[in-house]
Amino acid sequence: LGHVTSPVRVTATQVPPIWYCHGEGNPIVVDAEGYETEIDAADIARVPVEGTQYVRVFLPAEILREMDMIDMPGSSDPNMSVDAWNAVLPEADGAIWCTPATQAWRQSEAAIWDEIDPDVQERSVLLVTRIDKVLSDSDRARVMKRMRRETTGSFRDIFAVDLMSATKDLPVTHDPRERIA
Repeated sequence: LGHVTSPVRVTATQVPPIWYCHGEGNPIVVDAEGYETEIDAADIARVPVEGTQYVRVFLPAEILREMDMIDMPGSSDPNMSVDAWNAVLPEADGAIWCTPATQAWRQSEAAIWDEIDPDVQERSVLLVTRIDKVLSDSDRARVMKRMRRETTGSFRDIFAVDLMSATKDLPVTHDPRERIA
């Protein structure tokens, strides 16, 4: 999206879904009843998961003229309610689900994904990220074989991704210590 946006932490980030759409203006928190409250962008990381459907964030990114993007909370926190996912995923046409290669397709991920509408599943892809952390070609092949076996019929396709290598030749237009959504 070309902008530093979603809050990130080393541990699980407990924020509600962040819904990116084209435009300008302050973010809007949409609560469980559908009421909207404008907030300052600096306050996104403090929006509680409980009682919040999502935070709508407006950005001038060209891709957002064509489609909205929803950054869902991570599934690694066992205290994260499935309600956070169920409130927004019915709005999605498809998903790009990311799972780290070194801990790929945990039971908590599979449990959430099993609840997703099959129509959304068939239009979704699974990215096995950080594949560079799996050191040998045979181990990478084994991870991908397991992913295909354990997710058969749940995704349109599965891809192994090393984002650090994929982005190493891109021009730096931001502070490289910050995350780009």
